[in-house]
Amino acid sequence: MTPEQLDEVARSAALVERRAESFSTAFYERLFAEWPEARGLFPADLTAQRAKLTDEVVFLAEVASDFDGFVVRARELGARHRGYGATSHGYEAVGSALLAGLAAALGDDLTAGVADAWRGLYRIIAEAMLDGARVTPDPGRARG
Repeated sequence: MTPEQLDEVARSAALVERRAESFSTAFYERLFAEWPEARGLFPADLTAQRAKLTDEVVFLAEVASDFDGFVVRARELGARHRGYGATSHGYEAVGSALLAGLAAALGDDLTAGVADAWRGLYRIIAEAMLDGARVTPDPGRARG
């Protein structure tokens, strides 16, 4: 990602944080529409989960310029999400849901350039999360 894209992501993340309800509601609506099986991975009441989602997305956007720290955090997320039951095929649906959430939160502020920057950021997040899920031992595997 270019420094300009990192700036776009950080600036728009501040708006996402202020419009968290719009962002997270649209995110989960799209996620469950595209990946219905994911609904069972979440509690019935999504209130706390929506707040966690927004906090994590904003945090990752703000620290993306510290690439090493950013990747470490994303790998940790991947390992955690594997433990929650997330699978690699869901990452595409999450990317689509992220853009839907951004569209709801940013409205006209979601320009083509901002959307491209977020797509780039999500590709890096997804790759690092998948890497974290792969290198973490399976918690269900018997240890000997």
